[in-house]
Amino acid sequence: MDVQQDDGILDRKITRMFAPFRRMPELDNNVMLLTSDGEKHMFNPSAGVLWEAIDDLRTGAEIIEAAKASLGIEEEDAEAFERTAVDFLLELRDRRLIAIENDDVWN
Repeated sequence: MDVQQDDGILDRKITRMFAPFRRMPELDNNVMLLTSDGEKHMFNPSAGVLWEAIDDLRTGAEIIEAAKASLGIEEEDAEAFERTAVDFLLELRDRRLIAIENDDVWN
């Protein structure tokens, strides 16, 4: 995986800060996440697959690879998907919905 500007996220483990989520078949299979303070976040189905792949054991690269396999991403589309996935994970970090190993919020 050769993604520029990954902020080190590919090599570090990631954990969800908020676990409750549900897939919404009535909304084109989008994923809704409800945080403990009542804030709602909606993800498209591909982002939802990335969210579901986050467990405390996988690095960013492993999460992206698992999502690619689950979504059946073809080789010619892999690079674009990887860039989008890294951007999404960094956005989740910025919203404090995930913690990245060795970041201040990890401990």
